[in-house]
Order: sequence, then C-alpha cells, then structure tokens
Amino acid sequence: MPKKNLILLILTLLFFFFSLPSKKLHYKELSQLQQKNSKEVVLKEIKNPLNLKTALALLEKQNLSIKIALKRIEEANAKALQARSFLFPSVGTQAFFLRADKPSLYLFNAIDSADLPQGVNFNSPGVFSAYGAELKASYTLWNWQKDYLSYQAAKEAEKASRYTFKRNLVLLKAALFKAFLDYQAAKKLLRAHTVAKKAVETELKSVSLKVQRGAALQSEELSLKARVGASEEAIIQDKIALERILTSIKILLGLPVAYPLSIDSANIKLKTPEIKLESVIKKAFNKRDDLLAAKQLKKAAELSYKRAFREYLPTFNLETSLSASDIDGGTDINRGNWKAQLALSQPLFDGGLRYYKIKEAKVKKESAGLFLKDLKLKIQQEVKEALLSLQEAKERLATAAASFKAAEASFKLVKEQYKNGAATISRFLQAQSSFVNASTSKILAELSLKKSLVKLSEAVGDLNMLFKEGEKK
Repeated sequence: MPKKNLILLILTLLFFFFSLPSKKLHYKELSQLQQKNSKEVVLKEIKNPLNLKTALALLEKQNLSIKIALKRIEEANAKALQARSFLFPSVGTQAFFLRADKPSLYLFNAIDSADLPQGVNFNSPGVFSAYGAELKASYTLWNWQKDYLSYQAAKEAEKASRYTFKRNLVLLKAALFKAFLDYQAAKKLLRAHTVAKKAVETELKSVSLKVQRGAALQSEELSLKARVGASEEAIIQDKIALERILTSIKILLGLPVAYPLSIDSANIKLKTPEIKLESVIKKAFNKRDDLLAAKQLKKAAELSYKRAFREYLPTFNLETSLSASDIDGGTDINRGNWKAQLALSQPLFDGGLRYYKIKEAKVKKESAGLFLKDLKLKIQQEVKEALLSLQEAKERLATAAASFKAAEASFKLVKEQYKNGAATISRFLQAQSSFVNASTSKILAELSLKKSLVKLSEAVGDLNMLFKEGEKK
C-alpha cells in the first residue's frame, strides 16, 4: 500500500482504539476502605457467643449504611476525577462513509481528497460516494484556572465525604456499643427477676402446705401467687426486650433477623476519661470528623466562589485536526489535510447566567461558613450535655448502690423474721419488692453510667478514649 494510503488506515485504527470501552477505574485509597468479604464469608467468621470486639470488626464489613457511605466516597472520587479530566487535552476520531447527490458535498470532498476531475459539472455532479477519517484534538491553553479551581473544589468535597464516612462509622459503633450494654443490662434484669420469682415460688409452696393444714391464711397464699404473676410479667418483658435488642444488633451487623446469634454476657469494663470541660471540648474540635468535613466543604465553597468570578474572563483554546478522504471508490488517497487554530472566546451576553452563578456560589460559601460555626456550638453543647449526663449517672449509681445494700440487708432480715413468725406476709412481700426494685435501679444506674461514657466518647469523636492502652477497639 502506498505511504499516502497509510493515513486513512492509521486514522481508522485510532477511531476503533479510542472507541473501545474504558476499563473501570480503581482508586487505591478507596479500595483500602472497601471490604471485599462476601456475606457468606463474614457469617462464617461469627462465633457464638459474639463479643463486642468481634462485633465492632464485623460492623465495618457488614453494615449496609457503611457500604452506602463507601459508595458516596466513590461517587465523590469520580466527580473529582471528572473535574481533573478538563485539565487534559481532548482527542477524538471520526470515520465516515457517505453517498449523496449534493453539489456542495461533492465539491468539498473532491477538493479535500485532491481528486477534482477536469470539466465536471458542479451544478449536477450526480450521485457519488466518499469515505474518510479525521483525528481532532483540542486543548484549553488558558481559562484563568477555572478548570483547576473546579478540580480543587471537587477534591475538597471528596475529602469531606471521607470525613463524613468516618463520623458515621463512629456513630454506628457507638450505637452497637450501646446495644451491647442494653443487652447485658437486660440479661441482668432477667436474672434478677428470675431469682425473685424462684424465691417467691419457694415460699408459695411452703405457705400452700400450711394453708392445707390450716396453719396459714389463704390470703397469704393469694398474695404470694399475685407476686409470682408480677414476676412472670417482668420476666416476659425482659425476654421481649432482649429479643428487640438482639434484633437491632443483627440489623447493625447486616445479618438476617432470623440468624441464630448469641451475645457474650461478660461485663464490659470502661475507662472513665478526664472530665474537664475545656480540655474535652478542645479534644472534640480535633477529633470530630464531621467538623473536619464541614471545614473541607467550606474550602470547596470558597474555591467555587473564586471560580465563579472568572466566568467573565476570555478563554484561549487550541484546536487541531488531521483528516484524509477519498471520493468515488478506490483507496488511492492523494493527500492528508490538517488544521491548527488558536481561538479567543468571550461571552458577551448570557441573560444574567454568570451573575446568578456568582450569587449562588456566594450564598453557598456563606452557608458553609455559618454551618461550620453552628456545628462548633453544637459540639460544645453535646460535650457539655454528655458531661452532665456522666455526672448524673455517677451520682445515681452511688445512690442506687447504697439503696441496694440497705434493701438487701432489710430483705434478709425480714425473710428470717418471716420464717420465725415475727413478720407478716405483707412485710415479707414489701421487703422483697423493695429489694427487687433496688436491684433493678442499681442495674439501670450501672447501664446509665456506661452509656453516658459512650455518649461522651461519641460527642468527642473518639471511642478509644473508653479503653485502656492495649485495649483499643
């Protein structure tokens, strides 16, 4: 094939090459966040009873909200890469075949292919065929860094999505933490109510025998039966509460509600962190990922506002093309055609479009700044509320522990007096009820203290502050 015919072949090959579907982009940082484990593999990792440490690890792999957040990071990453693509030249190809009866098309194609016949009637050249290919390239030489600013703004938004993901992860872990604490507290309540029921049932058997012998009043037996019924009702409520908490844990872990899951009932020991308001707020300002996300969004809004003003400035573009064509069959291409053009463009009137873009960008920038200030105030409020809740929980636990100790001693004394006939059944039931209530209050106070610690760590943005060194979750 002659050299001049290679032009068409090269352009055609380029056309098909650039027309191939591009491979899926893979982002290194994002892939480190994404978990590749399938559902079946993760389910095999669960060993009953499930402890908190394993549950927190599974949460990152299985929770659907986390998977959605990862997709949002991927979306933001793709938008940033889209913005970056405008910094590069644009290259495209076109291959064509035409058959027509149009004098102007015949004239231009014949001239471009250097195949203009002698004495042709251009008023009526007749039906003709032509084919060819063209390679085009364009590049924005200067547009006052508008594309670069768009890319930087998209990068800041992508960083914000990562910080938002981290904050959501902290909130989900805190929710799982609280669910574990609720489950263990419900287990303790169930045990306490079960023990109380067994104690009353034992006494009921004894009184029933006495009633049969006429040594006790039937009213005493009825009172004990009523107390057994109340205990059974409390046990039913405890079991339902356990099932509800277990269901919420399964949902957090992305498991089917019918999955046979059991929870480790070992007591969760937490560290009480420093509680100085100023130092805790300072730590929260450094640790809260949603605050960092708000700062990144503010930067993105400022960059977009800066870019909007440059819409009024002219743009310099370079456009080039290389083409070849032939007319009326054959492959004898006589010449290749090329063009290079430097263009200066300046929009003069757009109906106020640029003005309102600037106005929109300004509002977004101001809104982002106000949101950041508001978030700082809310963080301070959350920290203060968490510290007050912690203080209240400590005082409640101290009071509940003292009440439990007194109620326990009183119940033991009255129980002994009742056996010896020195106390009535009413006094026995009253003491037993006070003991159960005190036990319940103590369990709930312990739960409140632990949950207030989780609430504080959630407000600060660091769950690791609950654990000693070497026990980080």
